[in-house]
Amino acid sequence: MSRGLTKKEIKKDEFLEAATDAGEWLESNWKTVMAWAGGLAVLAILIAGWYFMSKARDEAAQDILGQGMQVLATGDYEQAIDLFGQAADKGGSGATEAVAELYRGITLSRTGRNDEAVPILTKVGETSSVLLVAQTARAVLAGIHETAGEYEQAEAIYMTLSTEEGGVYPPARALLNAGLARRAMGREDEAQELFEGIVRDYPQSAAAAEVNQLLEP
Repeated sequence: MSRGLTKKEIKKDEFLEAATDAGEWLESNWKTVMAWAGGLAVLAILIAGWYFMSKARDEAAQDILGQGMQVLATGDYEQAIDLFGQAADKGGSGATEAVAELYRGITLSRTGRNDEAVPILTKVGETSSVLLVAQTARAVLAGIHETAGEYEQAEAIYMTLSTEEGGVYPPARALLNAGLARRAMGREDEAQELFEGIVRDYPQSAAAAEVNQLLEP
């Protein structure tokens, strides 16, 4: 006889389904996901998932993390940064700590403190065992590099994102952004190679539609 799903397993399935939906949403709304509201929309899904899957292990950290999110919504970035730091320090699981640090890094970037945000996001992107969290950190980091004109670093991150399976960042979008970074560096032939690959391998994607517009004479 097959056993029924436990409540925790059902919640986990709901989270994974939401994460899949987030990937589809991200493919269609990539321009806003690196903006403040769009980024938080995706991160809210991550937070919901960790609430269901790890609250029993680190309830104190989860509560502080929730406070930070509430404060963030009011626009008090400095207090939110402090609360996210506290949540990360108290995190009893790698997941909660990583999500808190992810929020802290993004909020620091929002306040123009990229010198502090970059090492935090880099660490989360490199060390989080949860691909959704790691990919989100790396995508935000790539956006910071692009804004600073550091296209080589951005390209490297996008190329890594394009090869990962099971995450939330669409491979076609990662390849398109890598191609745009190459174009910004004057590497037009290499950019063209990526653009053509997107149309060939991901013909139904939003990224392919944008490539077709880019390649129009």
